[in-house]
Amino acid sequence: LRTRRYEDLTPRLPPPAGRIVGFAPAGPGRLWVATGHGLVELDIATGALQRAAMGKHSQAVLRAIAADARGVLWLGTSGDGALRYDPASGQVDHYT
Repeated sequence: LRTRRYEDLTPRLPPPAGRIVGFAPAGPGRLWVATGHGLVELDIATGALQRAAMGKHSQAVLRAIAADARGVLWLGTSGDGALRYDPASGQVDHYT
């Protein structure tokens, strides 16, 4: 029988974080965390959190997240359309 320990990340998210709305893979040992106030990257081994640099969309109210085969993130917002974020280049495209 394996036991797993779960930790509430909300208190450690960069302020203001709001609630966690979804997760997507970010590469080996990392995870994207979509929140009510933007996107953060979690280093699973260390627990370190870093807000994604998405320019004027860094504080977007996110409602959904999905990663495509290339690692590009598709983010649904609350009332502001969709965002396509390429973490490799830092490019953000806004669709309304």
